Amino acid sequence: MVSFGLLWGLIFLDRLGITYIFPNIAADLQLTNAQLGLTMSIVAFTWGISSVIFAFISDSIGKRKNFLVFFVFMFSIATFGVGLAQSIIALLVARAIIGLAEGPSIPLIQASMMAESTPSRRGFNAGFIIAMSSLIGGLTPTLIVAIAGHLGWRYALYSMSIPGILLGIFLWIYMREPRLSNESEKDVSHVSKMKWSDVKIVLKSRNVWLCVIGAIFQMGGPILTFSSFGPLYLMKEGGFSQTAAAAIFSIYGIAQFVWSALMPWLSDRFGRKPVVLTVMFVQMLLPISFLLFHNIHGMIVLAVITFSCGSCLAPLTFFTIPGESVPPVSAATAMSLVNLVGEVIGGTLGPALGGMFADRYGIAAPIWIVLLATIVTFILFLGLKETAPAKRNFEFSKTIAQ
Repeated sequence: MVSFGLLWGLIFLDRLGITYIFPNIAADLQLTNAQLGLTMSIVAFTWGISSVIFAFISDSIGKRKNFLVFFVFMFSIATFGVGLAQSIIALLVARAIIGLAEGPSIPLIQASMMAESTPSRRGFNAGFIIAMSSLIGGLTPTLIVAIAGHLGWRYALYSMSIPGILLGIFLWIYMREPRLSNESEKDVSHVSKMKWSDVKIVLKSRNVWLCVIGAIFQMGGPILTFSSFGPLYLMKEGGFSQTAAAAIFSIYGIAQFVWSALMPWLSDRFGRKPVVLTVMFVQMLLPISFLLFHNIHGMIVLAVITFSCGSCLAPLTFFTIPGESVPPVSAATAMSLVNLVGEVIGGTLGPALGGMFADRYGIAAPIWIVLLATIVTFILFLGLKETAPAKRNFEFSKTIAQ
């Protein structure tokens, strides 16, 4: 499980780590903010498409280990290739390959984790793997910036590719091919496979519709656009040094790690909808704090610690709520649909529009996009129906008693 957790973290490091050295890349390759945004958008687009295609292929062939190891080498080498890029075209091609390789890696990790876990440990192991990405995201920004400052941005990307290559070799040698019982195979299929025949069924659920639309604004706002332009905004508008901005986002990653651990417990205890609405409201205060206090270091640190919880809602609104809103046999389709639409539409449009508006209206424009997207998502989620089993059983018992 540790190797899967490290791999999950490296996937998001290779996807998002480039944002901390955007100023270096932009200066060297003469890139606009719009072009920087496209380097994030193209990963989301190819990620969403490939995750569906290769999930079907790997399930059909059954060789999950071989596919996973191949994709680990593929995105690690592509990250090295980003460091070799001499033009925006080469940069976009390398980033597109990263998305193609990382998209199917996520369901392959999920499938392998479920095969290696007992039913009683699957929830804990899934949470552990996801939390690792936030922890690695918190520990690496200052290191990336330090390497870029001393050796250049290309060497920062070369260094980012090394852990993936080493982990790929480790998995190649030591990972067992997941051997699934019929029951486990069914559970894995429910996690990783999208059934087009079930799409009509899941779209009858109001919650699924709200989560699909909400995913567009979450990916296009607080998740990707904020991660893409937050560090750049602090440097250009707040006067932060590159190292200080990276340190702020290191704190942001560690805070997300803590919130990720608390979120499932809070939603089980108080219900999905109250937690989602409360956290989305608190999330609004993060872009507001950046807009109002961008040059006050202490306030920014306090804001990223206290108000970073909104980005940790994805497991609830992308997986748990849509999965609980439909019959179990259709849960995989509901979750896959939310993720696919969120990545391809929200993840593609958010950073691209953020970069375009930053060029036209100033670097604060992407932060305004994050704020507006969060407000729209909050309004959408007012219409959610409660899905937490404990809360629904309690309400049912009250109805019977009356």
